[in-house]
Amino acid sequence: MADCIQSQITASIKNALRNIATANGYHYTVGAVEQVRKNLQINGRWDFILLIEEEPEIDENLHITQLKYDVWFFPAYNDEIVGDPALTQNEIDREIAFHTRNAHADIARALNVDIDRGGLADKTEVIPQEHGMYIDGDLILFGSHCKVIIDTSIDQANPYLLR
Repeated sequence: MADCIQSQITASIKNALRNIATANGYHYTVGAVEQVRKNLQINGRWDFILLIEEEPEIDENLHITQLKYDVWFFPAYNDEIVGDPALTQNEIDREIAFHTRNAHADIARALNVDIDRGGLADKTEVIPQEHGMYIDGDLILFGSHCKVIIDTSIDQANPYLLR
């Protein structure tokens, strides 16, 4: 059985993010794209992306008009930069800004290859956010954050159809 439209769009985003690799002309190579991060099971899969689905926008006719995602990019340099006592705060800030810009650029480039998500959406918008800390229980990770907004028109009564 086929997946509903929303699941197909999410799969399209995950596949696009999985294509981020230096061999494909990107700055980073992604080791994993996860929707649910399993605490402390990331060993060997740096750099990784956490894709978090937010509540969709629904119009007065009960059609899904926008899908929203938080995309967190966690590069392998977490401890090397942030935890290096030999670096000054200015040096740390410059390194973080460099990695943040490149992470945002890689995400935007990957997702803009197919802005209509294979005909399932009207547009894909990537909005870079600041870098920051992602906290999950005892684990604190530094990462770059983007919002992704997908304009679509999914029939809520039959989520396998576009309206």
